[in-house]
Amino acid sequence: MSKRESVRYGSNKYSHKISKSELARAVGACTLDPYEVRLGADRLFEDDVYSKLFNGRKAPEYITIYWLYRYVAYWSKFDDRTVYAKWHVLNLVWELLQIYSRKFI
Repeated sequence: MSKRESVRYGSNKYSHKISKSELARAVGACTLDPYEVRLGADRLFEDDVYSKLFNGRKAPEYITIYWLYRYVAYWSKFDDRTVYAKWHVLNLVWELLQIYSRKFI
């Protein structure tokens, strides 16, 4: 949906909006090989990859992934050496969170 359509449906009352490409990159970094994410955002919207990313998860999981991505991206922007490593870090942290959540639930 375009920005004009989203404003018509009431998105202007929210202070933070998430773009679909940024969400796809965040979810892709957590669920796929980080190499797939570095190929570009267009790759994430192809049929074979898109079905893996947006497969019916609940909204809180998507929001958690997004904010984890934002946190890792923030700390990686201060050093040129960490720009590519952020995808690996995001993947590792998400895997560890899944392991520990299964262990304690």
